[in-house]
Amino acid sequence: MSTSKIYSEICEQALDSLLKAIGTARMQSAGQVDVEPSLLLKLLNISLEQRESLIKGAQRFVKVDIDMAALDHQLTYICHTDNGENIANEFLALGAPLMMMRELFGMHANEFTLRRRVLGLKGENRGRPRIDEVSETFIWDLWYKLRDMELRARYLKAVELSGETMLSIWTAVKRYEQFGVKASSVMRVEGRRSVA
Repeated sequence: MSTSKIYSEICEQALDSLLKAIGTARMQSAGQVDVEPSLLLKLLNISLEQRESLIKGAQRFVKVDIDMAALDHQLTYICHTDNGENIANEFLALGAPLMMMRELFGMHANEFTLRRRVLGLKGENRGRPRIDEVSETFIWDLWYKLRDMELRARYLKAVELSGETMLSIWTAVKRYEQFGVKASSVMRVEGRRSVA
């Protein structure tokens, strides 16, 4: 569709919306739109055929103007607001359990189930995964090294660097917090993976 055709349709829709608002008395006064009272009276008295003809020629007198700076500001706000939703979906796709989603995103069981269904994820990660001592020690060491990151970003980075599932990271971190493991007390297991 050409740009001129799109612009024409936007003009027609704008005028149609204005005429409907006038016709259904949703406008409290003519002051809501810069329309002179005499012109408003004419608009109220046109027939349906005249109305259609007027709408078809809307491009001649309706001007559409977009405030690009305001649009950019709104897009930034929307993207920032929706970013939390995108991150929540990423956590779910990586296998985050309900308890984790509740703690990090305030997500209830119904929303958790619905989101997983929408994302096409089967089942739910229940219980604790079996993590061997080498992997758990590696995760603990990695978690400590990522300590300066924002919590959600820290989890995502831990999954990326370890190759473990989000459930495994969550489980290991909860044990890490439970036992108060410090980096200095993490035992070096011979032959384990190293954190870059």
